[in-house]
Amino acid sequence: MKNIFILMTLLFCVSAVYSQNPCGDDIDFVVKVKGDPDVVVEVPVIAPPLPPPPPGDELGPDDGDEYYDLYDEGYLRDVFLVHGLEGNGSSWDNMLAYLEHGHGIPGGGNFSGWKVDCWTPDYNLNQSSLWTIAAELEEEIMSYGIDEILSDNIIIAHSMGGLASRVMDMNLESAGQDKPFGAILTFGTPHLGAKAAENLVEGHMDDFIVNACNSLTDGPIVQFEETSTFFNIIGDIGLLTLQELKDTICNKVGDLAFEQIKQRYTAPVVDDLVPGSVNLETLNSFTPDNSIRRGAFYGTEDDDGTMAWRFFYSALAGVNFPGLGVGQAGFNNDAPAREQMEKVQTKYISQAEHWQEVYENWGLFSNWPCFNPFKKRVDFDTNGDGTFETTLCKSKEEVKALSNAWAKGEDWTLNFNEIWKNAIGMTGTQYSCQCTYFDLEGENEGESGTTYQTWVLEEGEICSDPDANYCSTFVSGTINKPSDAVVLQESATSFKGLNLPLYHMPGSNHLQMRNDGNTLNAMHHIFDGELSSWFMTPRHD
Repeated sequence: MKNIFILMTLLFCVSAVYSQNPCGDDIDFVVKVKGDPDVVVEVPVIAPPLPPPPPGDELGPDDGDEYYDLYDEGYLRDVFLVHGLEGNGSSWDNMLAYLEHGHGIPGGGNFSGWKVDCWTPDYNLNQSSLWTIAAELEEEIMSYGIDEILSDNIIIAHSMGGLASRVMDMNLESAGQDKPFGAILTFGTPHLGAKAAENLVEGHMDDFIVNACNSLTDGPIVQFEETSTFFNIIGDIGLLTLQELKDTICNKVGDLAFEQIKQRYTAPVVDDLVPGSVNLETLNSFTPDNSIRRGAFYGTEDDDGTMAWRFFYSALAGVNFPGLGVGQAGFNNDAPAREQMEKVQTKYISQAEHWQEVYENWGLFSNWPCFNPFKKRVDFDTNGDGTFETTLCKSKEEVKALSNAWAKGEDWTLNFNEIWKNAIGMTGTQYSCQCTYFDLEGENEGESGTTYQTWVLEEGEICSDPDANYCSTFVSGTINKPSDAVVLQESATSFKGLNLPLYHMPGSNHLQMRNDGNTLNAMHHIFDGELSSWFMTPRHD
């Protein structure tokens, strides 16, 4: 059962359970011919055109930047590291140490950090809206006693923290107040909303956890029932059936896991993350001025069949679970995540195949003695290591049921990646429309002059053309959108008011992008002035 609870821990220890809805407008679909539903349509994201950069970006340290000389007098640039929905004030601790002192991130090399003073503003997650978070965020930032040169400060915000920072920016601008920052840089922020937030609001996450539990515990529990003298006794006298045991375990797991999720992920503010919510629409309908710099950093995970497993493995950062060897999220843990996936899958596959083989070769065991005349003696894997050496009594029908129970878990482990991709909006069905037009002389399809027109339907579009004789809708493929295993690329790049080049972090999942090698490179890109000379900050000697 150890591997079962490892996997269940992976399920409800996820630290960022919201994702995007396929709601972007700038999607370049590829038209596919009728009758080819298996084709996968890769959907690139077209970045919005950038407005002119903010004034002053042409100034660098050698061009008379008004603050650059102050660093020699002990000036430190204030940087605010804002966490997301699943985080807290310590979420950026590793990157804070790297920015200030040059350590805390593996692979950082011989580096002493930049002349910055980093702050990690925290906020109560049980908020009613992004607006209340923004107000608390502003109050905390102003409480730090930050340097009087407010326009030189930088906000670096992860996930939902980017939305709260945008609301703060909007509110200050609307009120005509000075902003205590000159730049907002978002990392993996769901600017277009979150599909999983919608699932949380509607209660689907509880169903997801219970379904996973039922699939993964069927095999172990059925096997336990047949090998436990205690359970056979209470089962024989009608105290507890096998189904009741499974229901009890999975409902309890679901209740406990969902209660933890509700405490962190179902605060009223989650309603604001649902695509199309009033507050999200209000934020995205506001066009900010060009007085500060705005940039978006986004990750894209490799869709190699292990993406979901690697993401959930990263979500275990900070969880003390013996045997997993999980360190901080993103510290090059893709390889051990794949190993853990293979270990779990191999367990279910080997058990399902073994019991199926026993079932198909039942005659080989017909002469084995058994205390129960209605059962036969077969071997089974006691230790879960592939060594089948212990014996127990089972009927042929029970062996088949046991094989099916393990196969149920096998199917779940093999399909988990696709289940997760669908849950976060990465995949979907593409529909196309084909209309038929007869020429004036023809009366039937196929006659000379018959023409056809085919195109991909947009969301909500009806397949019709008043000039056509008739039109039909058909499945033309599967949409596969890039993401960081939580946030779709099209959402992470849709920052209203963006005026800096987008920065891509290939291979970084939603949690890794706070402290992996790509993040290290991103920080150098920012503070060494590559993103814009305005960000150029001296290093410590």
